[in-house]
Amino acid sequence: MGLAWARTFYTDWLWFSGLGHESVLLKMMTTRIWLFLLGAAIFSALAAPNLYAAFRAVPRAPSQPGQGLPTETQESARKLLMWVAGGAAALAALFMAGKPASEWDTVLRFLNGVSFNQIDPIFQKDLSFYIFTLPALNLARSWLMSAVVVIMVIAAGFYYIAATLRGERFALTGRLSLIWLFWSLPLCALAAGHWLGRYELLYSPTGAVYGVGYTDDHVTLPVRTLLTGVALVSAGLLVASLYSKPIV
Repeated sequence: MGLAWARTFYTDWLWFSGLGHESVLLKMMTTRIWLFLLGAAIFSALAAPNLYAAFRAVPRAPSQPGQGLPTETQESARKLLMWVAGGAAALAALFMAGKPASEWDTVLRFLNGVSFNQIDPIFQKDLSFYIFTLPALNLARSWLMSAVVVIMVIAAGFYYIAATLRGERFALTGRLSLIWLFWSLPLCALAAGHWLGRYELLYSPTGAVYGVGYTDDHVTLPVRTLLTGVALVSAGLLVASLYSKPIV
């Protein structure tokens, strides 16, 4: 993979240098590199506390003697599972970091956007918002939702295997229930998706012409606003439920 990348980069370098635009290629490559590192760092910062909470939530000794594997074996298996979960998280960080790196042009448009000084008649936004800002917001929202889901799958898988080795029923209770606070983030991201989807109606092809038609204005817009509220209320109820009674 490294040799293939080096070959492609060398070919591009010859092309750009022949046109006198080496700085353009360097800008593209440096942007992709720091986006990759930033994506990996953010994913790791989100994954580390959740995996640590899952590790601490698994007791060192079985709740009832004679269940599952012997205590010494369970402790060794617990540590081994943590290393496996950490390796899975590191591997996932590499894959997740590739998404923002591949969208380097979206990020550069966002960072270098300029005002068009022309307002749309529906949402009263400058047209530059739809060209520079909206794609970047959608990228951040979708990436965050994917990252949270991957992290929760790894954490839940760790606890499920640990509970099985202990001969216990898998239940998200006690300290591990705090991990489910993390699930409020996908619901918030879902709410953001519904809200940002309102602006995408300016590209709607459902009417006679592209744009917000009668149905979009009187049905789709209110429904998406309602779904935004539902997702936010659901996130709030999820957080509140953790402090009212255990999740089983």
